[in-house]
Amino acid sequence: MWGLAGIYALVVLCTFYAIKISIKVLRVSAKIIMNNLRMIIVPLIGIVVMLVWILFYAYSLLWLMSCGDLVTNQVRAPITEEVIGTYVTYQWSEQEKYFMWATLFYFFWISAFLLASAQYVLIVAVASWYFTENSDRRGDFSIWRGYYWLWRYNVGSVLFGSFLIAVVCTIRAVFEYIDRKMKAANAEAGVAAVKYLMNCMRCVLDCCHRFIKYINENAYCQIVLTGENFCTAAINGFLLIMKHTATFAFTRGIGGIFNLLGKLTVTVLNCVIAYCLIYYLPQLQIEINSPIGPLLIVFLISYSVAYLFMSMYSTTSTCILHALYADVDICKQLKYDEMVGMNRPKEMRSIVTFLSKSKV
Repeated sequence: MWGLAGIYALVVLCTFYAIKISIKVLRVSAKIIMNNLRMIIVPLIGIVVMLVWILFYAYSLLWLMSCGDLVTNQVRAPITEEVIGTYVTYQWSEQEKYFMWATLFYFFWISAFLLASAQYVLIVAVASWYFTENSDRRGDFSIWRGYYWLWRYNVGSVLFGSFLIAVVCTIRAVFEYIDRKMKAANAEAGVAAVKYLMNCMRCVLDCCHRFIKYINENAYCQIVLTGENFCTAAINGFLLIMKHTATFAFTRGIGGIFNLLGKLTVTVLNCVIAYCLIYYLPQLQIEINSPIGPLLIVFLISYSVAYLFMSMYSTTSTCILHALYADVDICKQLKYDEMVGMNRPKEMRSIVTFLSKSKV
């Protein structure tokens, strides 16, 4: 125990400047959000478009499922084999099943694209704010510029990043389908080994999904800053993370704690308010037999909305880091004073001071 405590203390001491920079970046991100509350429009638009897309997909999937053939099945008594009832199921051809899997892939792809578009718009807004500020005026935090750049310049890159997410999601869906089929088959031979293998594969796919999402976010930052294609931007973003591993890791880790606390706070408060309304309003007491169902719906909706809004915080902090290191590199290339910068928000000056003290 004391050995682990000593290792932890050494890690903290060795990464002191990285931790300080991460905290300052997160503080600046919070200031950006508070000073530019109009950025809330981006997740709101994303929620509306996502709901429309989900409803359209559900309608299309129901229509496709209805193309199957109706098959009448008989229910027989266990002993006498007498027919005691019937029920109807759909039976689909192989081609119709392939169509269903294809529509599932398209659902993942478009959903990932809508989420990535919101990320891209926020990144453009933050980068515009960063590089348009000087001693004479504040930065231009333009949301509509993000939508224009998305469809004018980088829709292909965002679609490609979303395609990678959709591939992983489809593989995970196929894996879960196979896992359910194996469980339904009640295979006894080697069942424990199969369970362990399936759990390991599930963890590997989840790690792969998280890794691609993280690489995509950093690639979008590089696309906005440099105008490169997706593959080049992803490589440059990955190299930048490797060069400043501690700063990115602590920014992501500390920011993740704040994100989790924010999501839990919003979700729990909404559930408490919903429970109080159900408990204290007589008309709701009469109509609702159990509060579990309504509270579950409130929890899911609250968590989903809180997730979308709190994701702005992590996206903003990641973009600030990319913009900061790009700013410093530009000053070095142009032989300009790194401590002053040509276009740098005043909130970033203290961070640059820490950068000058240590390479993190």
